[in-house]
Amino acid sequence: MTLFDFKTTSQPEPANRGPVRTLIASPDLGLVNAVQTTAQLMTDRIMLVSIAPAAGLIEGMLGTSQPEIIVLDAEFAREMGEQPFFDLLGKLGQTIALVVFPPVSNVAAVQNRLAQFSPVRGSFPKPCDPQALLAEAARQALTERVRLEQTSPLLSSPTRPVSHGGQLNICVIAFKKGGVGKTTVAVSLWDWFNKNLGSSLLVGFDTPDDCAAQLHLSPQPNMLQYFHTPTFEGLRASIQKFQGQADVILSPGDDRMAQKELSEASKGGQIIGSQIIRELLVEAAMANPGYHAIIMDVPPSYDAYAIRPMAFANRLLLVIEPDLQCLTKAVDGIEKFAERAHEPIDRNKIAVVINRWTPVTKYQVKDIEEGFRQGLGGWCPPIIARIPYDENVREYQVDGLIPGARKGPFAESIDALGQYFTGQSAQATTKRSLFPFKLPQVKVG
Repeated sequence: MTLFDFKTTSQPEPANRGPVRTLIASPDLGLVNAVQTTAQLMTDRIMLVSIAPAAGLIEGMLGTSQPEIIVLDAEFAREMGEQPFFDLLGKLGQTIALVVFPPVSNVAAVQNRLAQFSPVRGSFPKPCDPQALLAEAARQALTERVRLEQTSPLLSSPTRPVSHGGQLNICVIAFKKGGVGKTTVAVSLWDWFNKNLGSSLLVGFDTPDDCAAQLHLSPQPNMLQYFHTPTFEGLRASIQKFQGQADVILSPGDDRMAQKELSEASKGGQIIGSQIIRELLVEAAMANPGYHAIIMDVPPSYDAYAIRPMAFANRLLLVIEPDLQCLTKAVDGIEKFAERAHEPIDRNKIAVVINRWTPVTKYQVKDIEEGFRQGLGGWCPPIIARIPYDENVREYQVDGLIPGARKGPFAESIDALGQYFTGQSAQATTKRSLFPFKLPQVKVG
């Protein structure tokens, strides 16, 4: 039985910044007529920009009408085939989607499969209430507007303020290999933002969560509180305070529990699966009072706890060590992220930090750059930093101290990295050393 094994039986608040541009794509004339009629009663929220009654028309209309959201009928999977239909979901670009589908034997399985595609914001079995469907389309599109305003890349519009007075960095610290120092960099960079800009949030996605170990925090509470109550109140319940001040959200306690919670996660009575991760991050990005940065530490994997945060972030910071194994895994990780996220990768989001650089390091920056170019079709992500090996880092962690907050070459590097992300010059505070932290003249974001 295929996923779309159709049975044969037939069967937000008002916008104050203009109605949502909406495309209806369905071969079901009954559904199209009902949606059209309802849309005429919701002109304050919905603007129908086009209707696609055939699958072959959808891509062209996405380009010409540029809808914010598409209400897409999975009935097209019969005409196109399942895989081409899924491929279409990966071609939506900046358009988000609500998917409706004919009666199936396993509704939850279809919804879980559709939730794996980042543009999909909800899926509903037919028959659908057209008013409820369009109300949800308006709500999701308006939420996306806010997210794009709050989380656009930092350096693309450096003068644009946000509600909490400054640019919102949403940064993922990622790499496919464990033990390279991702969590140490993530925790230290988060601490830097808290001390130099203001309230910032650390979110750990690895299971078990190394952020908890480094900060000597209890495994409870964690993001399960939000999964069970996906509201702002649930978000607050999931937060721990480090030293009574700085906000941290930890991952579920173990991998099996994490996967189970994702498969059963629901919002508004609908199972949305791993999409709950995006909902949590949207809630955090829109929190009031707001955060100045959200720093995310993701596991060395390609599951939803890594892919969802990376798709949401406006910065992907790859932390590697200067060796061939790390380079190979970094190239593979960049390629796999695009594949698993079902969307083209935004290369402007990516920057590389080389950790644990030593006086005897043989694999030089030029070797790493050439390796990236060979593996990525001539492209190399900007290498923005070399962090010197600091023998005191491990001892600080044993004592429950944040290495970036102590004196030494590692702390100096974190300070320069934080200043780099905020668009300031790092040279005024970077001291001379055998292997100084250097920032090439590149623009990331």
